[in-house]
Amino acid sequence: NLSNSRKFVLNFWVEDLTKEYLRVKQLNITDQLTKIKYVCNVSPYYYFQLTDPDGNVIEVTGNYRPD
Repeated sequence: NLSNSRKFVLNFWVEDLTKEYLRVKQLNITDQLTKIKYVCNVSPYYYFQLTDPDGNVIEVTGNYRPD
């Protein structure tokens, strides 16, 4: 898809993923905010994503303890 060929993913690490997720959600700055997701490749990895006004994906990861 050429219309998406110049996009990139910004990745940020935070001390407390749940706290940051709730902070971003409360800001109500995007309607494209995922829930906290889990991936296990080499080690467990938790993250959430949001999309900026230009369509770039922002991924936030960090310390997380699932309920």
